[in-house]
Amino acid sequence: MLWSLPDAIVIFYNYFAVYLTTPINSAPLLIIKIKSSYGLVLLLLWIVPALFLVIRKIMEHVLFRRYLLKESSEPNAHIRDICYEIHNTFAPDRIHWNPTDRYCLKISPATKSPISVGFFRRDIIIFLPDRDYSDEQLRMIFRHELQHIYNGDSEFKFMITILSSLLWFLPFFRKCLDQYSAVMELRCDVAVLNDADNEKRRAYADLI
Repeated sequence: MLWSLPDAIVIFYNYFAVYLTTPINSAPLLIIKIKSSYGLVLLLLWIVPALFLVIRKIMEHVLFRRYLLKESSEPNAHIRDICYEIHNTFAPDRIHWNPTDRYCLKISPATKSPISVGFFRRDIIIFLPDRDYSDEQLRMIFRHELQHIYNGDSEFKFMITILSSLLWFLPFFRKCLDQYSAVMELRCDVAVLNDADNEKRRAYADLI
C-alpha cells in the first residue's frame, strides 16, 4: 500500500493548499509554546541530516553517471536508427528527448542491463550494455526506456527522492520510494507488452 502514497500526495495537494491558505476565524484548539533556542535546536536536528541526505543522493547520481560514461562509446548508426524509429511512435511535444543528439545514447561496459540515467528528460542518457542485440530486442529496450522518459518518471522519482530525504524521520518514505520504482517499471513493461503474444513476452522477460 505504501506505493500509493505519492499518488495521494498529488491528489490531495490542492485540497491541503486551499485548507492551509484559508483564514481561520475560530481560536486554535492547542498552542504549544517553546523557547526560541529549543526551536533552533529542533530546526538544526532536522535540516542538517536532510541537507546531508539530499547532497548525498545528488552526488551518488552524478558519480554513477560519470562511472557509466567513463568507458562508454558511441552506438552505430543502425542502433540510432532503431531508437529514432521507436522515438517517433511517441508524441514529440511530451517526450522532450532528441535521439539524434550524439550524447543521449551510449554503449557502456559498466552496465549489465539497459538503463536510463538523468534528473530531467532533456539530460537523460540511455546506456546499453556492450553486447549484441537483435533488432527486435533493441525495439523492446527502446520502447521500455523511452516509455520512462515519456511518463516523466525521472523527474517524479527525483522529486520523491528529495522528499524522502527531507522527511528522513519517516522511514516508511524510503519503502514508499522503492515500491513506486517497482510500479514505474511495471507500467513500462505493460506498455511494451501490450497486445504481445506469449513468445514475445518470454523473449522480453529473458531480455530484461
